Amino acid sequence: MQLLVFFCLISVLNAHVWNSDGSDRIVSQFIEMFAKTLSSHNRNAICNLFDDQYVFVGCTRQLNKELATHVLTHLPAGTQFSFQLVKSCYKHQNVIEFSANVQGLGAPFQAQFLLVLGRGTLKLTYGTMTVCQQVPVAPVAPIAPPAIVDNSQVIVVTFLKQLEGVIYQKDIQRFMQLVADGFIWQDCSAKYDRTQTIISLPNGACQTSKLLSYKVVDSSCIEYTVITKGVQGTAVKVQFTLHLNQNGGQLTGAKTLECSMAQNVYNNGNNNNNNQYALQQ
Repeated sequence: MQLLVFFCLISVLNAHVWNSDGSDRIVSQFIEMFAKTLSSHNRNAICNLFDDQYVFVGCTRQLNKELATHVLTHLPAGTQFSFQLVKSCYKHQNVIEFSANVQGLGAPFQAQFLLVLGRGTLKLTYGTMTVCQQVPVAPVAPIAPPAIVDNSQVIVVTFLKQLEGVIYQKDIQRFMQLVADGFIWQDCSAKYDRTQTIISLPNGACQTSKLLSYKVVDSSCIEYTVITKGVQGTAVKVQFTLHLNQNGGQLTGAKTLECSMAQNVYNNGNNNNNNQYALQQ
């Protein structure tokens, strides 16, 4: 009996306390995969740890996917790079936000990341320093308070990934929640409302996108521009209007830009029976 109690006690002491939504387990799996990939020194494998539109916002510079890959493939010999998970939670069905202590890139620091759960893949799509040290301008000057962090990019990237999954699954009910009732898509030669947009969505469509820019219109509205590319290779540059709410946000409008490139994606798609996502971020 004493032996049984002893082994039960050891099991409890060694057990990891996972959070209730299961995101800790997913992030821990990614961190383990990240470490193994990094130790392989395989540039392509390391590059595949990051989403194409990945950006890390540091205190003094930003790193995109290529720069992050370059940094990690050129670490000094003997560098012990590691993540230590602090906390995590699901932001949406296929997006996890987590904080981690990072070692191996100069002084240890804490950062916040967005992890996208794809079809059999886990990729980082965003990262930012949690705290940046502020340097006083003079010995007698007080340390400046931390700058207010603009999380607009996090909001847009999270919304994009959420919408990707909804469109791929053709989840009409969820799509209706993400796109406002008065939504209008201004294409090069016509306008399309929410219902017409939904009807055009094919089952199992797969589309990639690249966030080009975003602009905060006011505290409840963000405009962002993307280039989307469908399964048939048609590239479209589109500007979307995202109105924020307590559930994340809703698209209220879209406008196709550079129509010579778009080639009227709706009409061409319908004529050729290969119309791609009407909405893809």
